[in-house]
Amino acid sequence: MTEYSDTDLTSTAFTRRSRLLTPADFQRVFAKGRRCNSQHLQLIVRQRAASENAADRAITPAPATTAARLGLTVAKRVARRAVDRNRIKRIARDSFRRHRQHLSGLDIVLVARAGIADLPRRDLHQALENLWRRAKTLKPTPSPVKLAPPDASGFADSLDTSTVTTATRDPST
Repeated sequence: MTEYSDTDLTSTAFTRRSRLLTPADFQRVFAKGRRCNSQHLQLIVRQRAASENAADRAITPAPATTAARLGLTVAKRVARRAVDRNRIKRIARDSFRRHRQHLSGLDIVLVARAGIADLPRRDLHQALENLWRRAKTLKPTPSPVKLAPPDASGFADSLDTSTVTTATRDPST
């Protein structure tokens, strides 16, 4: 097993830890993810549950924060030539590496749509930048800390129990 350090979140490598690997990972994102669309790309984002993070740590030691994971789908009907499909995936991975520190804890699937093969590199980068920005807004904010209720002993003293009646149920009915 490989040891991971805190630098894995900020390094430029696209490690196994940064990828959605199994069909089950993809299915969870497709089933429960929130979608962001652009003309040529669809981004599906799902916040990873704490139990999934714990299961991930059991396999490989994890840094304090969970790394974002990316899955890519570029179908043949979208980009006929393998060269085009690989170019799209390479640009998407590069863009993801630059933004993943802001997307921690998310599982992301990027789906290419028709016409993307003809898109110039600059426009593809711009579309990805916009989608990453929108994905950050889909990330749930931490819930506020709930305060403990006030001491109930003072509240019970102020109740007038003389007017409270209890209803009894007749067992014969």
